[in-house]
Amino acid sequence: MSCNDIQVQENAAGGTLISFKYVSEVLEHGSERDVTVYLPKANHTSKNLAVQVYTDGMRDCEPAVLEKLVAEKAVPPIVTIGVKPGFMPSLIPDRTARRIRSIEYDSLGPRYANFIIHELIPTIEKQILPNGTTLSASCDMHSICGSSSGGICSWNACWERNDFFRRCLINSPTFSSFRGGEELLAYMRKYETKPIRCFMTVGTDDMRNSAGDWHLEALTAKEAMEYGGYEYEFELFEGGKHGIGSTNAAVMERGLRFIWKDWKTKSVGIRHLPERVADIVTADSQWIRKSIEISIDEPATAYSPYGTYCLKDAKKKRCGTKIFLHTDNEVKCVAEVNFTISGMTVSCDKSFLYVCSTEKRFVYAFRIAEDGSLHDMYSFARLHIADNPEYIGAVSVCVDDHDRLYAATELGIQTFSWEGHCNCILPLPVTPFAVCFAFDKPSQLCVFSHSMVCYKRDVLTRAPQPDVVAKPGTPLF
Repeated sequence: MSCNDIQVQENAAGGTLISFKYVSEVLEHGSERDVTVYLPKANHTSKNLAVQVYTDGMRDCEPAVLEKLVAEKAVPPIVTIGVKPGFMPSLIPDRTARRIRSIEYDSLGPRYANFIIHELIPTIEKQILPNGTTLSASCDMHSICGSSSGGICSWNACWERNDFFRRCLINSPTFSSFRGGEELLAYMRKYETKPIRCFMTVGTDDMRNSAGDWHLEALTAKEAMEYGGYEYEFELFEGGKHGIGSTNAAVMERGLRFIWKDWKTKSVGIRHLPERVADIVTADSQWIRKSIEISIDEPATAYSPYGTYCLKDAKKKRCGTKIFLHTDNEVKCVAEVNFTISGMTVSCDKSFLYVCSTEKRFVYAFRIAEDGSLHDMYSFARLHIADNPEYIGAVSVCVDDHDRLYAATELGIQTFSWEGHCNCILPLPVTPFAVCFAFDKPSQLCVFSHSMVCYKRDVLTRAPQPDVVAKPGTPLF
């Protein structure tokens, strides 16, 4: 990690502008990018400064806007970091370098945010900022802004690293299919709401191409933020072109005033939870780590009136592709599949067996006959998949007393209606190994990590009663 060609100058607006070239050792090793740091003259302190990151570099109008807002105390004392897109130089002389803007900005997942948080900002603190200058560690004191692909990058940074970024200003954001950006529009509606405050602009004559329609996607994002309960403000420009507002001082000022509103007295919060999330949890309930020791020898076990379904035969030999039914009288194989089963559970009306696998994107369902035999497996629930996942399916499943299915995945607990619609995702504090309702408290959901650390959360739903045949009744959407 190195800062080269460092240049310091006074800006016309009065603040200090520091420019340098940065070579990364983490984000696309060997990539280079130009970075500019601006310290407003109006800052009345050099301690615990807020941080504002601008993708695609600093805008020409930004220093003057910041000087005005800092002087008015509409935004806190702040340092702005403008980061140009990276490029990968050719190792062969006189060949064309490759720009990696789309790789950095359009990709889902936390990689770019982690680069900013763990690599670039610490380097700036150590090598660039004047002695004695410190940056705030509070997530409420960090914002990120950008246009087009830089816009989705800014939202995604708040989404993936909500423990660091909570405020964003985005112009014509690329919620398009370049690298899966359209998925974020679904996540806004399904995930438990994250504390993000967003100012978004788009034009009615914005970009349209093979990846999507930026105007329509921004409208969809606006509606998703409304449904999801986010703090947001939206400006639509009639006839506006791509990137509308990104270089306009008046629009920038309005946007920064909104995302930093009440910064001295209030933290960024949420307005409400999405409907299907609110069916399961309240906004003030949290995952609580419990100091208990538990051993789960066989998470893929399902209990039913017909016996116990598991992956072990009569000699207790495990076979991940065969389902055995254990009764008082016998053990018999009742199904065989072409994938390794990781979890299973019986429906609340005891008539279907749900089966999951880390190898498959679907949770499957079998019909259960009166003798306990299994028939007619079909694809019941389609899972959302993390970007660049360790596995594509679910590690464990359970149901509540209305037959809502809970699937433990890399993205969190995905829940499904009794007809198989995914309508809620609960983020988790750990990578899950198993999910179930607490044995001693049927209205408490439990998640276990691979090291058998247990997290519990009070929920508004309940575990099914073992001997009660309950009719499915979850809302579908």
